[in-house]
Amino acid sequence: ILGLLCGLLNMFGSKLAEGLSLPIFNDTLFTVLASFFGWTAGITSALGYHILFCLFIQKGFSGFLFVICSLSMVLIVRFYIKNKETLSLMDFVFMIFISALVISFEGGIIFVFVFNQFDFKETVEVNKITYILIRQQIPLLVSSWLSRIPVNLLDKTLAVLAGGYGAIGLGKLFMRGGGRLFSKKSEFRPQTLIHFYVL
Repeated sequence: ILGLLCGLLNMFGSKLAEGLSLPIFNDTLFTVLASFFGWTAGITSALGYHILFCLFIQKGFSGFLFVICSLSMVLIVRFYIKNKETLSLMDFVFMIFISALVISFEGGIIFVFVFNQFDFKETVEVNKITYILIRQQIPLLVSSWLSRIPVNLLDKTLAVLAGGYGAIGLGKLFMRGGGRLFSKKSEFRPQTLIHFYVL
């Protein structure tokens, strides 16, 4: 249930960013949140968002390959918190940089394929930077990758911080017995939250 709800919220977040002309994708915040509660919730959120977006917003599946980027976000969060007792702010920063670079690379490759095969509408900010780089004789693949890095750095900063600390908030709200979510140094205890994902 959590995964499906997060997928729906991602769609609204993406449309909000587009409507306000924000320089971000805003489509993985709730996937990050869901991922803190387990693989099932994270993957369900990622798949749910992209299916809903293709059906009701894009009205076509030319961009469905970008689900790979959302699934990578789940993978990064789950593997990073796997054996950690606590998460510091630096851990969040590390996840932001890793996810931004990986997803920019994946998105660039997917865009080149989609760009050449379909009439695909890309995020305005990414388009602008891509076209500027192409005019400088930089290959499309490299341009589409580089253009995503600044956008993804901003986007994943919001997604990882808001999603991660949103998971803390949900854990505080719903966990029975008021399970302790912080160590003495006020660091996040992800393993405590992971047990909550079945609710």
